Amino acid sequence: MLKGGRSFKEYNVSSWITRRVRDEFRRNMHEKEADKLTKLITRAQMDAGVIERQGAISKLYNKDQSVMRR
Repeated sequence: MLKGGRSFKEYNVSSWITRRVRDEFRRNMHEKEADKLTKLITRAQMDAGVIERQGAISKLYNKDQSVMRR
């Protein structure tokens, strides 16, 4: 998911996604319940798919490289 977040050309979107993914993993890293873990994994897989699709869409529209990425 972090790799997918870095695939966005816009710096703000990319940094928001990577920050959000890190925060979610840190929030749930001590979870022990099996039911909750399966729900979290399912949600993470769906979110990874969304990130991948949106990253592909963002590559279709050419924009100048951000000042933050130069």
